Amino acid sequence: MTRLFFVLLTINAMLPAWGNGTISSEFNLISYYQPIAIREFFGEWAPPPTFKGGNRAFHFASYEIGYYDHLWGITLFAKDTAEMRFTPDTAELYMLTDNKLKLPNRIFHIDLKYNRATYFGVRIDRNFKPLPRFSLNVGLSFIGGESLTSGQLWGNINPSQTGTDFDLGQAYINYYYSKDDLFDHTVDRPHGAGLGIDTKLHWRSPTRWEISSVINNLLAGIYWFNTPHTQAQIISNNKEIINGYVKINPILSGRHTSQGFWQKLPLVADNHISMQAWGPFHWENRVFYSDIFSFISTGAGLHLSDDHRIKILYTSKTQSLDLQWKSKWCGLSLQSDSGSVNDIRQFGINFFVKLEL
Repeated sequence: MTRLFFVLLTINAMLPAWGNGTISSEFNLISYYQPIAIREFFGEWAPPPTFKGGNRAFHFASYEIGYYDHLWGITLFAKDTAEMRFTPDTAELYMLTDNKLKLPNRIFHIDLKYNRATYFGVRIDRNFKPLPRFSLNVGLSFIGGESLTSGQLWGNINPSQTGTDFDLGQAYINYYYSKDDLFDHTVDRPHGAGLGIDTKLHWRSPTRWEISSVINNLLAGIYWFNTPHTQAQIISNNKEIINGYVKINPILSGRHTSQGFWQKLPLVADNHISMQAWGPFHWENRVFYSDIFSFISTGAGLHLSDDHRIKILYTSKTQSLDLQWKSKWCGLSLQSDSGSVNDIRQFGINFFVKLEL
């Protein structure tokens, strides 16, 4: 990411010399971890009632800085996207073994699909205004890959009668990576390059309606060259008992290779529909969509002036609140399903600032 930092500084120094236009900078983050709180997801999982079970996790973070005028724009960005799908058995087994709890005497069906990428790049934007109240922005991104993990782990887990030991049965793994976090296999980091298309649109009716949409990665992917790849069966006959509970030291029966790999980047869409109710008040609906996580928020807003508005939205699916303040030149929004940092499963933050030259 050091390369991107210096490029950002260079572009930032050059932009004021380009003449009339606007400099913009934006940070956006949204995360949802269904089984457990965000701060615990990649650490130790607490047992119920903290553990809720589930089958998915999602993360999207981006930072952008750019320049645009009424026709063209150029934006530099850095992004981190992650999608994880798994069976409820997968989440439950991880929680039980992490806490060294007795396993129920039944077969656990394990299936975990994970797709994560960190990447950076430059986007060339073209602005269109086909109608007086309608605007459309289409951006073509040139992407450089920083890191990736993408693949699947699946199989059956057979607990023993005691509930403190188990066999993997038929378990398999097939995944690509820039760093082997599972088996500590030393690899050379691959290089990735790709393309992407992003869109933005805004429409305001002559009466009371307003619609906006921002779509990241409408079509986007990265081709990784010489990507480390592991495809194998996992054998669990190498294990030891520590304090009465089994510890698995898995053995792989398969192969490590390096090959080209095309990684699809997840589509992330954030849409808003508002209708003026009376006076400065309006109703607001937010429709967020990704490949594995979507929600609808409903609420109300207040126009403090022509350039300032505040909103409060509620998402019944995750029981979260979204508080927003926006003006023409800056804005801040926060979304959370809990007031306690220890319990947050859904969290979002967006901050932007603009400067007219």
